[in-house]
Amino acid sequence: LSFDNNQLSFIESYTFESLNYLDELILSHNYLKKIDKNIFKGLKYLTQLNINHNFIEEIEEMNDLFNLKRLDLAHNKLEFLRANTFRKLLKLQFLNLEYNQINKISSFAFYGLNSLIKLK
Repeated sequence: LSFDNNQLSFIESYTFESLNYLDELILSHNYLKKIDKNIFKGLKYLTQLNINHNFIEEIEEMNDLFNLKRLDLAHNKLEFLRANTFRKLLKLQFLNLEYNQINKISSFAFYGLNSLIKLK
């Protein structure tokens, strides 16, 4: 499912909840500023999430994405990675955080990422 190159600035919590078997979600090249922890609720089989080229300043703990393998958050405005943000992403293999404005990383920001192969 792709919303690439739209003008999305906000996504309500539980928007994708009924899309139980969705495999890939592309939200790149939009105007998103915040990723609420319940936006992706119900996407238990999602393996790829692309949210690059937005204006994301903050990410709350990412829940329900138990099968996520690829997460692309490049080209945003992230400044701080909180503790436990990615802790439930147990199958995550690829995380792209390039071209953000990260100046602080919590000591437990990457806690639980035991399957991670590549961090950019």
